[in-house]
Amino acid sequence: MSEQRPLHILAIEDNPGDAFLIRFYLEEIDPEGYVIHDAGSLAKGLELLESESIDVILLDLHLPDASGLGILDTVVEFRPDIPVVVMTGLSDEKTGENAVSKGAQDFLVKGRFDGAILDSSIKYASKRSDLNKQFNQINDETALLNEVLDAMMISQNIGFVLYWKETNTFEVSRHLQAIFSLSESHYSLEEANSGLFPDVDLVGDVLAPLDKVQKNASSISFVLNGKQCTLKAVSHSIGALLFIAYDT
Repeated sequence: MSEQRPLHILAIEDNPGDAFLIRFYLEEIDPEGYVIHDAGSLAKGLELLESESIDVILLDLHLPDASGLGILDTVVEFRPDIPVVVMTGLSDEKTGENAVSKGAQDFLVKGRFDGAILDSSIKYASKRSDLNKQFNQINDETALLNEVLDAMMISQNIGFVLYWKETNTFEVSRHLQAIFSLSESHYSLEEANSGLFPDVDLVGDVLAPLDKVQKNASSISFVLNGKQCTLKAVSHSIGALLFIAYDT
């Protein structure tokens, strides 16, 4: 028995046999884990999306009132926050692949999946959607942090660079990019070593000390585009914040 809130599934499927199989498979694999809402048309599906709290949509692309990938476009535009798993016929596998490129989280070919595969696809779609939402939230928070830090530091001749540990990349604040006439705002480690901090050993002098002691690294002096600079790195959950003070 599932301890968490059951997932509410909207099955937009006009074929009674396919709709029955979806319900049968999910009730068999986890009878307490799913609440299934049936819609035999796109119009009914959109109506249920307004009235019910849906977690995942199972979407057939051949309905009485609509057909093709345009159905997916309509559903994604109507509720972009809800993950969609597209269901296609045996001869429509390419359409399923195209659906994923247009916003579906996954696709299933009718006649080629059982309850375990359907359950896994739904759980995968739900988890991937949650991760995308978290990633977008982090991006929004990072953009806000950039604006706040820029506003605070412009008058103090200080800029900053974000180091993203997961991707091993560097993101330069807009203020610093303008001051040093930098053509790019994002740098790989190799690009940062050669073009952004040519006189600094980023790994040995900046990043390695942070990894070892999890605190501030020592100040490092260097020259960038003719300006004398001082770099001070501070460890952060995303990787590091590199504060750069520069002479006018």
